[in-house]
Amino acid sequence: MKRWVPLVGCIALVVFAIAVACNDGETVIESPPAVIGATATAAPSATPRAAEARTGIPEIDALIDALLVEPARERRQALRPLFGSTQLTCSFRTDRVGQNPPCRIGEQEDQLVDAFEYDSCGANLLRADDIDDVVILLANATLDAVYRPSASAEGPGDYVAIIYHVIGSERRAAQLPIRDGRIIAYLYSCTATPEDFAATLGLTDAVYRAGDE
Repeated sequence: MKRWVPLVGCIALVVFAIAVACNDGETVIESPPAVIGATATAAPSATPRAAEARTGIPEIDALIDALLVEPARERRQALRPLFGSTQLTCSFRTDRVGQNPPCRIGEQEDQLVDAFEYDSCGANLLRADDIDDVVILLANATLDAVYRPSASAEGPGDYVAIIYHVIGSERRAAQLPIRDGRIIAYLYSCTATPEDFAATLGLTDAVYRAGDE
């Protein structure tokens, strides 16, 4: 049985490259136990960058539509509601970084908080209200495909979207598990292409591929 293991990479390079290229000057898991929030709502009215196929699956169509919103600032606003969170215990301990989201002043060790997994060169659990950089990254990404997880893979979501950034002449991919209509993690690789992700995770049942009519 294939395990749902993210390919690990270095997000700092992507953040730097996007920050340089961004016109508006903005600098830019183990399976989580529970998703907070209801099914994603449709994205706001968009000025599409190109005509795209639709899947008939509301949460996937909402993601496709949001990624087509122009300008970029409005695209980020359209994407933000599509992010979910999981409830995990927080910690003040430095030896639990990557295993637990950080506790804040006034909270207690092992208190349940809303968290989001952001994998970049190693697991990093963010607080759910502290993901602005992740939203900016997604807003500057290109959607390659959306799959149903394979029967042989232990996936944390109902679907997995594969996106990528173009760095120089290379495509650096990330996977976005989607559960109950929300993106529950952003798992990036500094070396994997979209095809690498699909092969490693055994993804073949595509509900959407870029360029489909």
